[in-house]
Amino acid sequence: MVARNSRGRGEDHLEDRIAEFKPLHALLLDGKGGARELTLDEISNWSADQGLLWIHLDYTDSATADWLTQQQDIPAVVIDALLAENTRPRALQIDASLLLALRGVNLNRDADPHDMVSVRIYLQSNRMISTRRRRLQSVTELVEALHSGQGPTSLADLIVAIVDGLTVRIGDQVMELDARLEQLEELMSDNQRLTQSRQALMELRNINSRLRRYLSPQREALQQLLAERLTILDQTQKNQIRETQDALLRHIEDLDLMREKTIAAHDALLASLSDQLNSRMYLLSIISGLFLPLGFFTGLLGVNVGGMPGADNPMAFWLFCGALGVMSIGMLWLLKKLRWF
Repeated sequence: MVARNSRGRGEDHLEDRIAEFKPLHALLLDGKGGARELTLDEISNWSADQGLLWIHLDYTDSATADWLTQQQDIPAVVIDALLAENTRPRALQIDASLLLALRGVNLNRDADPHDMVSVRIYLQSNRMISTRRRRLQSVTELVEALHSGQGPTSLADLIVAIVDGLTVRIGDQVMELDARLEQLEELMSDNQRLTQSRQALMELRNINSRLRRYLSPQREALQQLLAERLTILDQTQKNQIRETQDALLRHIEDLDLMREKTIAAHDALLASLSDQLNSRMYLLSIISGLFLPLGFFTGLLGVNVGGMPGADNPMAFWLFCGALGVMSIGMLWLLKKLRWF
């Protein structure tokens, strides 16, 4: 009896948490490029014959997990993927449904664009559920387009638009990195800014590595998506995704090229710094060579013992300075003749 009462209280708490469930967006597509927001009751009473449904969630909200677990037609593996804290790009067909995880650049205010953000998508024939933690501009623009009646007409087109939007923004970031590398190469031509150039170059290499880390799995995910025999995507939509995949491949190739250019620039930078150090050490060596004999004679004549020549001659100091001057000029002439400088 106690166990039943405890279970009853647990169910009550679960219902209370689900009552607090608020999706970021719950859109019922009209099939003409428009959509309208649904209330929680309308979401609960939705059926496939009412139209195409897109539910966009924040997976960090505890009510999201409770709501997903109540959906009897969503497998547990899909729920785990939609709620996972960390995930890598992938595409997986589950019966007639599709599980898709993608990455995009972070274009939120005061955020690092190269800090990749993820979106997870579960696509069924008449319903699509997506989750994220941080806002994705490509998804936001799609929602605005649907509200204005200019959006995709089907869930498959919605997938294509999300993939394309993510890739376009990745391309913009790759172009920005390429422009920064060109500016850095110009900056490296100024020997006075080599230290500043080195710091900027290291930052650029780190950004390149972070982008490359996620874009390669994303290309593989799109390849898996095209390889799956999905009836949800028609041939036209697969061709559009294939074009997006080709664009992503070009971005990855650009990143590979930039990586090679940064390695070459880093080697050239180290060579410039080494040349500067060698030239300074060479100059110090010449100066040391000039003052070494002068220091020897001044030290020799500076010993405090009897019998030092010129000790009683008032002109001895000036004669000694003149001799040191002649010796310095002679050593400079000799080094010049030997082409040491």
